[in-house]
Amino acid sequence: LKHIAKACRTITNSADRIFVIVTGDIANTGIKKEYDVALRFFGNLEELILEENKKTNHIDYILVPGNHDCYLPDDDLRDASIDRILKSDSAASAKKSIDYCLNAQNDFWNFYKELTHENDTRFISHEIVTDLNDDFCIAFHCYNSSFLSKRQEVIGSLLIPEDFFLPQYVGKKAVITISLLHHNTGWLNPNTEHNNKKRFEEHVFTTSDIVMCGHEHSTKQN
Repeated sequence: LKHIAKACRTITNSADRIFVIVTGDIANTGIKKEYDVALRFFGNLEELILEENKKTNHIDYILVPGNHDCYLPDDDLRDASIDRILKSDSAASAKKSIDYCLNAQNDFWNFYKELTHENDTRFISHEIVTDLNDDFCIAFHCYNSSFLSKRQEVIGSLLIPEDFFLPQYVGKKAVITISLLHHNTGWLNPNTEHNNKKRFEEHVFTTSDIVMCGHEHSTKQN
């Protein structure tokens, strides 16, 4: 942790606002005891980052869940719900199925609420807009690409319903838009009627200045 904080200090020591962005897989199996460890980790990191900063005493956390933030025991009802959701580009007819699938992330959402102090949790998509100064603001577009995750994921087996595509933020200030999702768009379903993979790619690259994702792991060490 000390090495992480030290590496950041040339920027963070003079920053008025500090954002920590995490694109998922905070846990391994999505259970509470793993998030208890994560809360201590972020608390200790925050203390180290802020100890030499004279301009702010706060860090903003921007998070989306990953597939490892899902608790995934055998669940035939969840599997059936996923199959139902994947048949359509829209969530209009599958709200109960979506709510049920989100239950796999319950411990993540409890952690999210405790870390961010936000009341609105359990999202498929969520916009956070923060003023930077009198002229600029930053909009975070957070997408939950892992709400349909299974233990053995297959490329093309995920979906972000079109109902949850976030429109481009429009305000009086100039805006930088950063979109976050755990899985890159290659994991989205190209076989829906509208080709969800292609439709979301077109949307996110049109409405974002920066796109951040995770999921792709490497075992190589330099």
